[in-house]
Amino acid sequence: MITVLTAAYGKDRLQVQPEQSVECRWVAITDHWDHPPMSWEIIHEPRPHLSPRMAAKIPKYLPALYVPEYDALTLWMDCSVQLTSPHAVERMTSMTREFGGISMIPHPDRNTVRDEWPEAEKQGRYAGQMVRQQVEWYTDNPLMWEDDQLWATTVIAQRIEPRLHVLGQKWLVHNCIWSAQDQLSLPWLAANNGVKIWPITLDLWQNDYFTLRQREKDE
Repeated sequence: MITVLTAAYGKDRLQVQPEQSVECRWVAITDHWDHPPMSWEIIHEPRPHLSPRMAAKIPKYLPALYVPEYDALTLWMDCSVQLTSPHAVERMTSMTREFGGISMIPHPDRNTVRDEWPEAEKQGRYAGQMVRQQVEWYTDNPLMWEDDQLWATTVIAQRIEPRLHVLGQKWLVHNCIWSAQDQLSLPWLAANNGVKIWPITLDLWQNDYFTLRQREKDE
């Protein structure tokens, strides 16, 4: 059994996903009561003190809150992900099923956080946030980190285990301290917490397993 997690806060809405080649439990954390597609199990968790973007990061980073069984296999998908293949979940969890731990898709356009933060500054959703100061802090305090890998965090396959829960807690803290651009904090945090991220070898923008839907912006 693979638990597929997503979150729909603000203007995000759940979509019907195709039946998969592996047994799945579909769990959505949301702040609204819209009639969901039948496959989704709804957990209603309004978080009015957080923006929709930040509220969705809690199940994204901390799947053990919703799947408390040790070593359970989970797959996080942003609400923008529309599966197009019955083998999508099987394919995206393959590295974690084989090697354990956590796996993600490499960033399709950039390889380092130094390259990513100028792009983040151009995006209105991070306006006024401390993306430049955040990356400067990481580069001034590298410890065990080398800036040589950037991850697209749209899809995350992981086993439930304590060290990954701790990583998720620290990831959330860095979002609060610095910025909501979680691609900037993850490489530094993973390296300095001894977590290897396995690559899901797919192109985020074009592959045979999913597409990304345009999301309506929240005010």
